[in-house]
Amino acid sequence: MARDQTDLIDIAALVLIPITAGMELGVWSFAVEIFGGFDFSQAIFSSGGTKISAALLATVGAFMWIFVTNDQPLTSYSDEEMTVLGAGVLVVPLFSLIPAVRNFVGSSDLLAFAAWMLVAIVSVYISYIE
Repeated sequence: MARDQTDLIDIAALVLIPITAGMELGVWSFAVEIFGGFDFSQAIFSSGGTKISAALLATVGAFMWIFVTNDQPLTSYSDEEMTVLGAGVLVVPLFSLIPAVRNFVGSSDLLAFAAWMLVAIVSVYISYIE
Protein backbone atom coordinates (compact mmCIF):
# COMPACT_ATOMS: atom_id res chain seq x y z
CA MET A 1 0.00 0.00 0.00
CA ALA A 2 1.84 3.11 1.17
CA ARG A 3 5.61 3.15 1.04
CA ASP A 4 7.77 4.39 3.94
CA GLN A 5 4.92 4.47 6.41
CA THR A 6 3.25 1.77 8.45
CA ASP A 7 -0.02 0.65 6.91
CA LEU A 8 -3.01 0.72 9.24
CA ILE A 9 -4.17 -2.59 7.81
CA ASP A 10 -0.99 -4.21 9.21
CA ILE A 11 -1.36 -2.96 12.79
CA ALA A 12 -3.13 -6.10 14.07
CA ALA A 13 -0.44 -8.32 12.53
CA LEU A 14 2.33 -6.10 13.92
CA VAL A 15 0.87 -6.52 17.41
CA LEU A 16 0.26 -10.26 17.01
CA ILE A 17 3.69 -11.22 15.62
CA PRO A 18 5.87 -10.22 18.60
CA ILE A 19 3.38 -11.70 21.08
CA THR A 20 3.00 -15.07 19.38
CA ALA A 21 6.65 -15.32 18.30
CA GLY A 22 7.70 -14.68 21.91
CA MET A 23 5.42 -17.47 23.07
CA GLU A 24 6.79 -19.89 20.49
CA LEU A 25 10.43 -19.01 21.14
CA GLY A 26 9.98 -19.36 24.90
CA VAL A 27 10.59 -15.71 25.74
CA TRP A 28 7.32 -15.76 27.70
CA SER A 29 4.24 -17.92 27.99
CA PHE A 30 0.51 -17.38 28.07
CA ALA A 31 -2.02 -19.96 29.12
CA VAL A 32 -5.77 -19.94 29.59
CA GLU A 33 -6.83 -21.90 32.65
CA ILE A 34 -10.50 -22.29 31.72
CA PHE A 35 -11.99 -25.62 30.64
CA GLY A 36 -8.92 -27.67 31.50
CA GLY A 37 -6.30 -25.13 30.44
CA PHE A 38 -4.65 -24.30 27.15
CA ASP A 39 -1.12 -23.06 26.55
CA PHE A 40 -0.68 -21.29 23.22
CA SER A 41 2.82 -22.71 22.78
CA GLN A 42 1.62 -26.24 23.53
CA ALA A 43 1.88 -28.60 20.56
CA ILE A 44 -1.34 -29.07 18.61
CA PHE A 45 0.42 -31.57 16.35
CA SER A 46 3.77 -33.22 16.99
CA SER A 47 5.65 -35.75 14.90
CA GLY A 48 9.31 -36.64 14.56
CA GLY A 49 10.57 -33.72 16.63
CA THR A 50 8.42 -31.10 14.93
CA LYS A 51 5.96 -29.11 17.00
CA ILE A 52 3.03 -27.20 15.52
CA SER A 53 1.33 -24.88 18.01
CA ALA A 54 -1.28 -22.15 17.96
CA ALA A 55 1.47 -19.56 18.46
CA LEU A 56 3.34 -20.83 15.38
CA LEU A 57 0.20 -20.76 13.24
CA ALA A 58 -0.66 -17.24 14.42
CA THR A 59 2.87 -15.99 13.72
CA VAL A 60 2.97 -17.47 10.22
CA GLY A 61 -0.54 -16.21 9.51
CA ALA A 62 0.33 -12.68 10.63
CA PHE A 63 3.44 -12.64 8.41
CA MET A 64 1.32 -13.89 5.52
CA TRP A 65 -1.13 -11.05 6.20
CA ILE A 66 1.65 -8.47 5.97
CA PHE A 67 2.98 -9.96 2.72
CA VAL A 68 -0.48 -10.24 1.13
CA THR A 69 -1.56 -6.70 2.01
CA ASN A 70 1.64 -5.08 0.78
CA ASP A 71 2.44 -4.69 -2.88
CA GLN A 72 6.23 -4.47 -3.15
CA PRO A 73 7.77 -7.41 -5.03
CA LEU A 74 10.52 -9.37 -3.29
CA THR A 75 12.90 -8.55 -6.16
CA SER A 76 13.11 -4.92 -5.04
CA TYR A 77 15.14 -5.84 -1.92
CA SER A 78 18.94 -6.00 -1.92
CA ASP A 79 20.68 -9.30 -1.16
CA GLU A 80 21.57 -8.15 2.35
CA GLU A 81 17.97 -7.15 3.06
CA MET A 82 16.67 -10.47 1.75
CA THR A 83 19.08 -12.38 3.99
CA VAL A 84 18.01 -10.54 7.15
CA LEU A 85 14.32 -10.56 6.19
CA GLY A 86 14.45 -14.27 5.38
CA ALA A 87 16.11 -15.05 8.70
CA GLY A 88 13.54 -12.99 10.57
CA VAL A 89 10.56 -14.54 8.83
CA LEU A 90 11.85 -18.13 8.99
CA VAL A 91 13.31 -18.25 12.50
CA VAL A 92 10.00 -19.16 14.18
CA PRO A 93 8.98 -21.90 11.68
CA LEU A 94 12.51 -23.33 11.71
CA PHE A 95 12.49 -23.25 15.53
CA SER A 96 9.30 -25.30 15.56
CA LEU A 97 10.06 -27.70 12.73
CA ILE A 98 13.78 -28.48 13.18
CA PRO A 99 14.87 -29.82 16.58
CA ALA A 100 18.50 -28.71 16.09
CA VAL A 101 17.40 -25.09 15.64
CA ARG A 102 15.14 -25.41 18.69
CA ASN A 103 18.03 -26.77 20.77
CA PHE A 104 20.39 -24.01 19.60
CA VAL A 105 17.98 -21.10 20.14
CA GLY A 106 16.68 -22.61 23.38
CA SER A 107 20.18 -23.14 24.78
CA SER A 108 20.38 -19.55 25.97
CA ASP A 109 17.81 -16.99 27.02
CA LEU A 110 19.86 -14.38 25.20
CA LEU A 111 19.62 -16.28 21.89
CA ALA A 112 15.86 -16.67 22.27
CA PHE A 113 15.52 -12.97 23.06
CA ALA A 114 17.74 -12.01 20.07
CA ALA A 115 15.65 -14.23 17.77
CA TRP A 116 12.48 -12.63 19.11
CA MET A 117 13.90 -9.13 18.56
CA LEU A 118 14.86 -10.08 14.99
CA VAL A 119 11.31 -11.27 14.28
CA ALA A 120 9.76 -8.11 15.75
CA ILE A 121 12.11 -5.75 13.89
CA VAL A 122 11.73 -7.57 10.57
CA SER A 123 7.93 -7.51 10.78
CA VAL A 124 7.87 -3.76 11.34
CA TYR A 125 10.49 -3.19 8.63
CA ILE A 126 8.51 -5.18 6.05
CA SER A 127 5.32 -3.31 6.86
CA TYR A 128 7.06 0.08 6.82
CA ILE A 129 9.13 -0.36 3.65
CA GLU A 130 6.40 -1.93 1.49
